[in-house]
Amino acid sequence: MKIALVGYGKMGRMAAREIAKHPDLECAGMVDVDRLPSLWEVKSPFDAVVDFSHPDNLRMIGEYVLENPVALVLATTGYSAGQEGLVRELALHAPIVRTANCSPGVVVLGQLLALARPALGPAYDVEVLEQHHRMKEDAPSGTALALVDLLEKAVPPEDPPLPGEDGRPARVYGRYGRGRRGNEIGVHALRGGGIPGEHTVIFAGKNEVLELTHRAYSREVFAEGAIRAARFAAGRPPGLYTMEDVLRANATD
Repeated sequence: MKIALVGYGKMGRMAAREIAKHPDLECAGMVDVDRLPSLWEVKSPFDAVVDFSHPDNLRMIGEYVLENPVALVLATTGYSAGQEGLVRELALHAPIVRTANCSPGVVVLGQLLALARPALGPAYDVEVLEQHHRMKEDAPSGTALALVDLLEKAVPPEDPPLPGEDGRPARVYGRYGRGRRGNEIGVHALRGGGIPGEHTVIFAGKNEVLELTHRAYSREVFAEGAIRAARFAAGRPPGLYTMEDVLRANATD
């Protein structure tokens, strides 16, 4: 199986090393400003694309996939609403694994949150804290926002209405000044050093606190997950898949 990589930063290089570990895999080419300008320049045919780059590359990737419906793993965060719409359009033509985080542990964290939020109910305040290296551009992280989306959807129907657009819980990004905490989900981002990634969700009750944390010790875990997702997507029918689909398929193989 041949895989083309888009982006040759730290994650792209890690993905290339992960591919090299497997005798049945081959890196067909690496698209990057200092290497190949687009997927069209990759000379060797390939079965899948793994994107660890920048939202600006989505249009180039989309134009290629519309003419060559290869499997696609989109592990880039920070897409606009219009770009998310383009991803859904591309999924009509090719199998796409769309994920903010390729780590299996983060997938399981999301499943635990879906259980914990309705079980604990409105008596528990919810805070999301994420930490990343100093070079990360987007804040909060795509993973943190995905976890907040999940927490919002998991609000029990008997909960009192929460302020926010379309009745969804309000989000507060950091806090400053005076005022008591409202009925909200707090989201906080820390940046420093070389932290690969850490996400903590805090459920704070009157007499107890539950914390669920995923901590990545190396970017290698994200590269492993992306290659796992590429194997899953290759040969699948067109559609929009998640890392949950990838783990579920692996568990039944």
